[in-house]
Amino acid sequence: MTTPAALGPVCTYFERADELKKAYPFAANQLRLFGVELAMKMKKPDAGRFLMAQMDVLEAEKMQPSFTTPPSVQQAVPVAPPPEVPVPLEAPQASATAEEAEADAGSEGVGKASDDAVTSAMGEATLNEAPAPAPQHAPPPPPPPPPAVDSLVRDPVLICPAQFGTAGDYDELAEELRALGHPVMVAPLTPFEWFRLIPATLTAEYWRGDLSPDVALPFYYEAIAKGAEELTKAYPGRKISLVAHSIGGWITRSYLGQLSDDDRSKFGALVTLGTPHAPPPEGFFRTLDQTRGLLRFVEERYPGAYHPELRYMSVGSDAVAGSLPWSSNGRLLESTLALASYLPLCGDAFIRGDGITPLACAHLEGAEQRTLEAFHIAFVPLLGTRLRGTPWYGSPGIVEKWADFLQ
Repeated sequence: MTTPAALGPVCTYFERADELKKAYPFAANQLRLFGVELAMKMKKPDAGRFLMAQMDVLEAEKMQPSFTTPPSVQQAVPVAPPPEVPVPLEAPQASATAEEAEADAGSEGVGKASDDAVTSAMGEATLNEAPAPAPQHAPPPPPPPPPAVDSLVRDPVLICPAQFGTAGDYDELAEELRALGHPVMVAPLTPFEWFRLIPATLTAEYWRGDLSPDVALPFYYEAIAKGAEELTKAYPGRKISLVAHSIGGWITRSYLGQLSDDDRSKFGALVTLGTPHAPPPEGFFRTLDQTRGLLRFVEERYPGAYHPELRYMSVGSDAVAGSLPWSSNGRLLESTLALASYLPLCGDAFIRGDGITPLACAHLEGAEQRTLEAFHIAFVPLLGTRLRGTPWYGSPGIVEKWADFLQ
């Protein structure tokens, strides 16, 4: 064991600990394992005993440095740290006088005093030093930015319903368009909204057949505007394609006509499905006009493909011929309904169309025109009842025949 006389310089000249570490780098490296810096925070007697204990460890490992000649540098053998000593929250401190008297007493009780001093010093250092930070794991790298909207979708589509139509009636059509890459929204019309037509039927204009859309259909205008606003926010910079069914076609033509150039610039195309574009002929049939002058109003103010900056396409059908019940060739209901619808719309009952809109007035002048074999509708408006086995403009296999016009 190291004698007190040999360790005397360590205790007496502890304030020169920096010189000690420079002169004996190997010993200093070993002492640093247990905290030379920690010992330097102690008062001299405690620090001396602490270093005496560390030198005992060095001697036990056969690594005693000379106090006159620095040892040659050799590879250090790792020294296992001593067992951890429980650290009290508050370590009692002896008075300076008692500590100095204990130091003068020589080496008696050195082992026990050294242990007590080490424990006290470690407790004080623990309280004074901040706890070691917990290991930090590097956060995962952020995900790559999503692809631009242009690479994900085609132009958004706003569906404008037929009379008494609501969003649920167009689920099939919306699904088909989404499958082709178009974001789709249906103008938010509810059954209640359609009852707002009633006040217009109580006006003199209605009975004269001189109604205008801005008076009779403001709720429909509001629904188109709301749907367009939502699509514009979701897909900025995209042109909206309007897909309008039945009377939704000429209502949309009127809506576009009353917009400013700036507001209309958000739209790129209008596709009408089974829309009657021509008003009833003059004379008796004009009095049977089901639109009460609305269609004539639109055609007079915004005829044909009126806005050159927009792309127009009209889609009609020749699937159903109007006929009398006894000559319906097994399609009694369809042919009879077609006859009753075709006659007031164009003055001729015995022509072909989609069962509601005759082909003769389904095409818009100046627009791209396509004629398919499809029924006008495959659902009962307001009731939501689907008509199974009735292929219409929004059925699978038929949508593809006109949807390529959209961008």
